[in-house]
Amino acid sequence: SELAVCYQTAVGAGIVHIAEAAQTASFEQVVKGHAAKDMALLSEVRRAAEDAEWQELRKCSSDALEEVALPEVLEVARKSGDLFALIAIEQRARIKGWMHIAERASAAMGQVQGPEAELLDVRHKLQKVSLGMPGSPCSLFQKAFEKADHSVAARLIEEMQALLDETYTGWGGFGKRTRTRDRPNERVAERLEVERGVQLRNLE
Repeated sequence: SELAVCYQTAVGAGIVHIAEAAQTASFEQVVKGHAAKDMALLSEVRRAAEDAEWQELRKCSSDALEEVALPEVLEVARKSGDLFALIAIEQRARIKGWMHIAERASAAMGQVQGPEAELLDVRHKLQKVSLGMPGSPCSLFQKAFEKADHSVAARLIEEMQALLDETYTGWGGFGKRTRTRDRPNERVAERLEVERGVQLRNLE
């Protein structure tokens, strides 16, 4: 953080040679952290860059940190057999140009077992098409995959709806007989409808 403060101060004071020296040293820290896969160092550099509002260093350190961290996330997804996480990792790696990570994710997808594996062939076919399209290499695949996955999502929503129908009893101590102060003559909802589901989880 001292380097970022030094750079910021030197720039503000117009002391060019000190600013350049601080800049060189700061980016050398990013190179060092990336080579050593030192996420703690890269995180520290990124935080310092954010505090100093040094956008160039922030982006450089963020990219380096993501490239170092992504294989760790990939390993977690591979061990858990999480096909959709592997797909997301491969997409991200290809967009960033990290083909070595993308290939590892692709290989890990071939090892996934279970119900989700039936979508794998669709995913591979769509990827071959989408990679030949201009613009984002995964944009076409993303849209097509969402369509292919509609039946799975619909089934999950139906199951969540059934669960909600069985367990929802209304708000408050009076259940469905509850009334609100601003609408004393109107009944509360007797049923809630599930429109979509979002999965939240800690990768650790």
